[in-house]
Amino acid sequence: MTDQHISDLGVEAQRLLENPAFLAIFDRMRDSVQHAWRNADLRDTEGQQLLLQQAKIIDRIQETALGMVQSGKLADSRIRESGLRTESLAKRVLRKVS
Repeated sequence: MTDQHISDLGVEAQRLLENPAFLAIFDRMRDSVQHAWRNADLRDTEGQQLLLQQAKIIDRIQETALGMVQSGKLADSRIRESGLRTESLAKRVLRKVS
């Protein structure tokens, strides 16, 4: 995957994390799991384990999106750094002067 592709994915992941509908979906999913957990029978350990797995998956999805945002930012800095390295001397002088 190229740095530009990673950067683009990071931008899209950031948009997702800022999207009110996306955030509402995760809030509803968490609320649903918590409600089911509170109402689960104490003897139903298998059901409780499944609910715990669901909660972890919800968190993992958001953590993955945050990781993509960070990777995108890192790719952006690599792109900028690479562009500066390949920039001609004349362009560097003009950039510093302006």
